[in-house]
Amino acid sequence: MPNDFQLFFPTDADSLLAMLAADALGPRTVLWLNEAQHYLDGSADEAAAAALLRRLDADGPFVALATLWPDHDKALTTASTSSDDPHRQARALLSQAHYVHLPSSFAEHLDAVRHAVSHDASLASALNAGGADIAQVLAAGPQLVDHYEAPHSLYGIYGKALISAAMDAHRPGIIGPLPLTFLHDAAQGYLTGSERAAADPNTWFAGALTHAPILIKQITRPLQDVPCPSGMGALAGVVSLADYLQHHDRRTRWFLCPPATFWNAATRHLQSPDALAGLAYAAPVRHRLRHAAHLYCVAAEAGDPSALTRLAEMREGDGDQEEAEPLYVAACAGEPSGLAWLAERREEAGDQEAQRLYVAAADAGSTSSSKRLAERRGGAGDWEVAERLARHAGDSSGGLFARNGSSALTWLAEMREEAGDQEEAERLYRAAADAGDIALPQRTALKQRERPPSHGYGRNHARLPGANRKRTIPWHAWSRTAWSRSCAGRGWCRGPAAWDRVPRRRTGGNRPGPRRAGWCPLRPAGR
Repeated sequence: MPNDFQLFFPTDADSLLAMLAADALGPRTVLWLNEAQHYLDGSADEAAAAALLRRLDADGPFVALATLWPDHDKALTTASTSSDDPHRQARALLSQAHYVHLPSSFAEHLDAVRHAVSHDASLASALNAGGADIAQVLAAGPQLVDHYEAPHSLYGIYGKALISAAMDAHRPGIIGPLPLTFLHDAAQGYLTGSERAAADPNTWFAGALTHAPILIKQITRPLQDVPCPSGMGALAGVVSLADYLQHHDRRTRWFLCPPATFWNAATRHLQSPDALAGLAYAAPVRHRLRHAAHLYCVAAEAGDPSALTRLAEMREGDGDQEEAEPLYVAACAGEPSGLAWLAERREEAGDQEAQRLYVAAADAGSTSSSKRLAERRGGAGDWEVAERLARHAGDSSGGLFARNGSSALTWLAEMREEAGDQEEAERLYRAAADAGDIALPQRTALKQRERPPSHGYGRNHARLPGANRKRTIPWHAWSRTAWSRSCAGRGWCRGPAAWDRVPRRRTGGNRPGPRRAGWCPLRPAGR
C-alpha cells in the first residue's frame, strides 16, 4: 500500500455505515473488511452494502479489500426464490468484486513455503504445526491458544481439562484418536478440589464438550471429530487434538507431568498397543514406575510382545530376578529378546540349555544371540561355523552389529590375528569392511598407534586381492578403499575431502581450526 493511503478497519456494519455517512472514506483510502459476512449479513448490513456501492461509484482512488469464506459467499450471492430478497444489495456489491481464491492447502507449494520460512517466524511455526494447512493455522492458531488458556464460558474450566489431557496424551507420541471415556476419567486430575466440588456430576462432561470442540474463527476446533476410515461421517466416541495445540503443547508443557488420573485412565481405556507402549515408556522418565508396569501389562494383553520384555527389564533393574525370569519366559513366545535374556542367564549359571536358547533366539532374529554363538564357536575353534554365524548377525542387523560400533566379522578377525593367523585375519577384515563396518577405519588407526613400527608397515599392511598377492598396502589405505566401496554400495556419499582428515591428523595432529572445514559428514545419497 502506498505511504499516502489511509487504512480503515470498521469493527461492524454500524461503524462502516458511520464512516460512509461521514464521508470518512475519501480518495486514497483502503477499506479492510475481515470476515465480510459480519458486515453484509444482518439487519443493518443491506444498508451498509448499498452505501458501499455508492462509495465505489464516487471519486477515487479507493480500494475495498475483504475476506469471505466460500459458504458465506454462496449464501450472499445466491438469488432468493421468494419475494423477500434479504441479500439483494450484498449480491450487487459482490458482483463487482474481483475474487482471489486461496487454496485450502499449500501442499503443491510447500517448497516455496519452506524457502520463505527463514524470513518469517510465524510462517515457520505454522508450517511445523499444520503441515500443508498453513493458512488455517495462521488464521486461527493464536485464537486456539487463547481459547485453551483463558476459558470464559460456564464450562470452560472443564473443557480445558479435556484439552489438557489430550495434550498430555499426544506429547509422548500417541498418534490417533483419543476415546472420550479416557478424557472423561483423566480430566478430574486437572481440576482443583473446589472446581471438582462445584461440578454437577450429571452435566459437567456434556458442558465440557460444548467448550472443547467449539469452532474457532470458522476454521478449526481444539478437539476435532475423526473421520471414518471408510465411508462418510465421524467416528463415534473419539476425538483428535488440533495440530497447532499439539505443537504449542510441545513448547510450553514439556516438563509437566500428567496427574495420576491420566495414567489410570490410559490403563483402562486405551486399546492401541503402540499408544500403551509409548505411554509406558514415558512413565519411568517421569518416575511413574507403578503406572509404567500397569501400562506394559495392558500393552502385552493388547498384543505387544515386547511389552513383557520391557516389564521384565524393569523387574531386573530393581534386582528382582525371581520376578523377571517368568516374564522373560512369557515374552519368549513372540519376542527374540526374551529368549536372548534367558540364554544369557543360563550361560551365567553354566547350564547347557544356553546353547539351545541362543540358537532359538538367533533363529528368531536376535543379532546379539548370533554374535554370541559366533563367539562361542570361534572360542571352540570351529571357525567355519563362527564365520557363518557372524555373517548371519550382520545380515540381520543390516550389515552391522551394533555393539561398540563393530561387526561380528571384525571381532572374528581380531581373534584370528591374536592367534597368529594373519592371512585369515586379513580376509575377515576385508569381509567386515565390505559389509560396511563403519568402526573399522578408526579401529585400524588405533592399532597403528598402539603397535610399535616394524619392518616397513609390518602387520599394518594388507594384501591386495587378485593375482599380485605379494604387493601390500597400509591398513589405513585399505580401510579407505573398502570404506569407499561400502559407501557406494549402500547408497551413501561423502564430501570429497572426507578422507583427507586421516593424513592431516597423522601429520598435523588433532588440532581445531581451518583444517576441519573440509570434513564432511556422511549423508544419504540424493539428499
